[in-house]
Amino acid sequence: MQQYRGKFLIVIDNVRAHLAKKTRYKVEKLGIIWLPHPPILTSAIVH
Repeated sequence: MQQYRGKFLIVIDNVRAHLAKKTRYKVEKLGIIWLPHPPILTSAIVH
């Protein structure tokens, strides 16, 4: 995480609006680092 110190980070989920080309373009143009959210393994959830 040291390389991200002092920078804007955004963690996104897989919602279509967050993955849209316009959204990705704007985020990158603003210099924000795009970090995809890891997939959730439903088999790993303990009930």
